[in-house]
Amino acid sequence: MNIVRLITVVMIAAASLAVMAAEPYMNIVVAAGNSKSEMDIHVHTLQRKFAEDPYIVKAQAREHFEVVSRRSGRYYIASIEPIRDSEVVSRMLEKVQRYFPDAYVYTHRGDEAAASEPEPKVEVRTVYVPAEPEIKTVYIPAEPEVKTVYVDRPAKGIASEKILMALAVMALLLLLLVAYSLYQRRKLSKISHVLKKEHEELEQMLEHQEDIMVNVGEKIRQPAKEIGSSSEKILQTKLDPVQSRELEKIKNSDELLLDITNDLIDFLNLKSNKVKLRHELFNINNVLDEMAGTVSNRARGSNIEFIFDIEKGVPAKFIGDSLRLGQVLTNLMSNAMKFTVDGEVRLHIRRLEDKGGKVMLEFVISDTGVGIDPNRFNDIFEPFSSANDLKETGLGLYISRALIDMMGGTIEIKSVMNKGSDFILTIPFDVPDVNEKRHYRLPAKAFTGHSFVIVEVQPTAADALKKMLEYFKNDVSVRSLGAIRNKSDILFESEVVIIAEDAFTPDVQALIKRVKSETNNKVVLAGSMINEPHDVSSLKTLIDARIMKPLNLQRIYDLIVDLFEDSIKEVDTEGVTPRHTSPKAFTEPQHYEDVPETPNISKQSFGVFAGASVLIVEDNLINQKVLLSLFNGSGIKVTIAGDGVEALEAVQDPKNRFDLVLMDINMPVMDGYEATRHIRADAQYDEMPIVSLTGLGLPEEIAKMYAIGMNAHLTKPVQVGRLYTVFSRFIKTVTPTVKKAQSPLKETPFVNTEVLAAKDGLMRASGDAELYGEILEEYVKLYASADQTLEIFMKTGNTDAAKKLAHDIKGVSANIGANHMVQVCEALNVGLSRNLENSKLQALKHEFDRHLHDVLKEARKYLP
Repeated sequence: MNIVRLITVVMIAAASLAVMAAEPYMNIVVAAGNSKSEMDIHVHTLQRKFAEDPYIVKAQAREHFEVVSRRSGRYYIASIEPIRDSEVVSRMLEKVQRYFPDAYVYTHRGDEAAASEPEPKVEVRTVYVPAEPEIKTVYIPAEPEVKTVYVDRPAKGIASEKILMALAVMALLLLLLVAYSLYQRRKLSKISHVLKKEHEELEQMLEHQEDIMVNVGEKIRQPAKEIGSSSEKILQTKLDPVQSRELEKIKNSDELLLDITNDLIDFLNLKSNKVKLRHELFNINNVLDEMAGTVSNRARGSNIEFIFDIEKGVPAKFIGDSLRLGQVLTNLMSNAMKFTVDGEVRLHIRRLEDKGGKVMLEFVISDTGVGIDPNRFNDIFEPFSSANDLKETGLGLYISRALIDMMGGTIEIKSVMNKGSDFILTIPFDVPDVNEKRHYRLPAKAFTGHSFVIVEVQPTAADALKKMLEYFKNDVSVRSLGAIRNKSDILFESEVVIIAEDAFTPDVQALIKRVKSETNNKVVLAGSMINEPHDVSSLKTLIDARIMKPLNLQRIYDLIVDLFEDSIKEVDTEGVTPRHTSPKAFTEPQHYEDVPETPNISKQSFGVFAGASVLIVEDNLINQKVLLSLFNGSGIKVTIAGDGVEALEAVQDPKNRFDLVLMDINMPVMDGYEATRHIRADAQYDEMPIVSLTGLGLPEEIAKMYAIGMNAHLTKPVQVGRLYTVFSRFIKTVTPTVKKAQSPLKETPFVNTEVLAAKDGLMRASGDAELYGEILEEYVKLYASADQTLEIFMKTGNTDAAKKLAHDIKGVSANIGANHMVQVCEALNVGLSRNLENSKLQALKHEFDRHLHDVLKEARKYLP
């Protein structure tokens, strides 16, 4: 039996090893090259990155894979191997491609491995198996007789039975092993199918991205053409209504171009996993104000009612990424405005049941627009989708869904054609105190319990305002314009009358005049941010305050405090919610004015302020980059702070002395109001000018800025001419004079040639000859010796570097209008990727050299 057991174990072990050898595994090929030392550097980089990634650490402990550099055929490779779990491979590949975009997965099967790998060395040993024990006869000399002793030996029939049983067991085991092997092969087939499908989807995505880039190019080109065309018309006309219309076209095209550019930046950052979410304290009312200003500016003059409807359980302060939340809401609200001609666009916010210690907020963006075909619900989140075949949605919805996913939220759509759509967002947030019920604290109980009547022509807007006033425990009634005309008693009976500007007709004004003469009631005029701004100072004898829709709870709080603070003497000061606006401000003398625009200002104009020190307090990274780019090369020392706390630290640092502070209002952690209060509390900073940057620009908001110590205000998007005026007004260290910018271009007319379509390239630079000249100058500097660099890469076998160089030159060549160069670079890139024979690659290299020489020669014609 010992022999049978031994043979069984050996066979099972051999079969198991055979199955393991045939079991498929995968490796991720990170990079390849001629040098092992180069691959060792890649291995070291990955090992360092992997050690910082919790998922990879766990996966490595489970899968036992390693990062190695080894020879593979004629090349050395950096590889992650072996990995048998397809899900791990997929996740790993995604992470690796952040650092090595050309990484790919190779699947090894048993027979493939045997064919491609060198045969293992086998040590041959001779093993002697002892024979079956024999019958032995033992003689005992002390005894008179001989005894024969038999050693135990199984009977022949029993032994045969046991051997047959063992063979049967072995056969069964072999069958199980065969079945397991077949199962593994089927699993391998499925994995191969999945990988093939993912590869095909990746190729489709890359092709789609190329289409998107082309589409983006067309989108950018159209506003640029509009800018150029309208500018020419202005120059050819006198100061008359035609000029005004053309200037408006320029303004709209410029804003559209900026929106597309910002969306493109976000799109590319999302695709390359460069977007990181913040986790900071913020006030949701600041987010809503900023978004309201942006959306209203875009929809200015339209016949749409813009409404915020906020339920009482919604906290004021959250912890999360306020910038990305505002971006999502702005995208969705702007999109709703775009598809709505008449009616209303409403944002409804309510608190759902908390989940996992987080506050779940539901945002519902509703419109009364054209609606969306249910069959297109998925399509509209694709870049530049035509949701209703009338207007394209751009990149906004794609970016919004991606950001919502990153925040751990969800988005769904409900829509009825020709009646409107609802976009429903659910997003989790942390809060400072999940059990806090009192989100706004009035200075005294006497600010509650007042009677209000709302006279409104839009029922939904009236209901939303009523809800927010009732949050502060007031008694609120709603009346239509017709009801007030028929029965006006309630106007005399209510402490506060809030009348929509649409309802403030001459007969109602006469009625209000009676109310003011016979009672001490207060009258509030409710306007809309979407309407064109107009002066209502002539009505100050009839009106005590003015508010602008859409409203939020913070601005309702400000209104209540503003209306009653003069009549309430005993108030608390500690722990009270601070005010952000002053609704009564429009009735007070205006001690501030809009900053005028200095004409003919360019980037170079700021050089006259060289040596000045400026603090920019701005949480939006794009706005930071725009301002930094504007001041680049001017000699101005710029310090950036991302919120009010960082601003205070910068101001209080004894090493800093700022000539000017540009202060954003709506920021996380600490907003611009609070930061300015802290700065002005210290007398040593009394003379330091602080200029606000705001997206809202309401009179009551601006009045509040001046009240807390700001010196001027700029409304976003900031115009260069107005910014220059601010610098001229407050920076006293220099005498600013406008100098004519030195252009990097010769006075050579732009023309399109076969080598360089300079006129088209200028249009891609938004018609900015100076910018186009800088691009040409950089092109010549960067690629003057690109032919020699490429030759070195190709001779040393550094294919990846050669491909990257060709790819880079292709992209920049497209920007400057070198269209044939683009095609040559593309052909070279393909040839390098396919590892064409040397003679063909040399032919492509010759074409590259020739066209590069021609492009450089043509570009230099425009440079001094």
